[in-house]
Amino acid sequence: MCPHDAVPLGAWCVQCGAWRAFLLAALVMALAGCKNLPAAAYPVHPDDLAAVHDVWVSVGHKPCLPIPALFVYVASDAERVEWCDRDPPPGACLAHARVRPMRRVWLAVVPPEDPTAWRHEALHMFEACVLGGHDYYHSGPQWTDAARRDAGIP
Repeated sequence: MCPHDAVPLGAWCVQCGAWRAFLLAALVMALAGCKNLPAAAYPVHPDDLAAVHDVWVSVGHKPCLPIPALFVYVASDAERVEWCDRDPPPGACLAHARVRPMRRVWLAVVPPEDPTAWRHEALHMFEACVLGGHDYYHSGPQWTDAARRDAGIP
């Protein structure tokens, strides 16, 4: 029996049916929310990511703890158009990739000629973590010449 009234489980209960529909819609949205992690993507070594995070903290921002995982995908122009949703493709971008149905990770999509561009995208990841958005205009203290040099960003 449905716990909400005297409706048998095989019949339609408005409350139970609404919850089932909601859970199904949530599952569909979770599965369709982003693309799968490309097979060629590789994780940034935690020590390298921690070094960029240290620069983030050194310019006065709150730490982003625990430091999220960041994967790097060296992508062609066509792949960057697809992942970054821009044509012409940007030099690099920060995206989400699905590793399991309910688990997403950050993905730095970078060009073959600059595989270290993930450092730039890592700062954007920390911005999203701490500030709730991205500083696309690069106006914050994390984008000064000294901070960029310390983070290994040309």
